[in-house]
Amino acid sequence: MTGDWNGLRTKLGNRGVHIFSSYATDLVGNPYGGQSRGFAYAGSLGLGVRLDLGTLWSIKGLRFLATTTARNGT
Repeated sequence: MTGDWNGLRTKLGNRGVHIFSSYATDLVGNPYGGQSRGFAYAGSLGLGVRLDLGTLWSIKGLRFLATTTARNGT
């Protein structure tokens, strides 16, 4: 979705470095009835990197994964 970053993603991927992200959103609401009416929003942004240590340092079959998530909303 963000493209190849002028070839940088391909170069990193060939060396065993894979960067990724995700975004999810939830919109929920109660437009009619009940004790209260209204809408709420919740979002979740995820960022991560996966390192293929077999490609990076010849440690065959070993990978390292690090991720983080930032959440916001009500």
